[in-house]
Amino acid sequence: MKKNVNSHKTLSKSKVETRCEIDFVGGNYDGKTLGMVFPTPKYIVLSMGTELYERQDPDMVVEATYRYTNNWDGYKKHLEERAHKNQ
Repeated sequence: MKKNVNSHKTLSKSKVETRCEIDFVGGNYDGKTLGMVFPTPKYIVLSMGTELYERQDPDMVVEATYRYTNNWDGYKKHLEERAHKNQ
């Protein structure tokens, strides 16, 4: 039975680390759920770097949904922005 990924979303009142579950849509992880520490990243790369998932919900949503994408441009731009920010 497939879980409805849009059934209930919880908003965090702060960015304090807390346990959450994220859902995947598409790709090899379609319908799977993974436990993580909140806040979760904008992108998750799985399957030894071959599958890219992008968060579909705003930063403050605890039980976020990640959708498979084969467009790596946004991810590369995100990495470049992080690199410049950390210099």
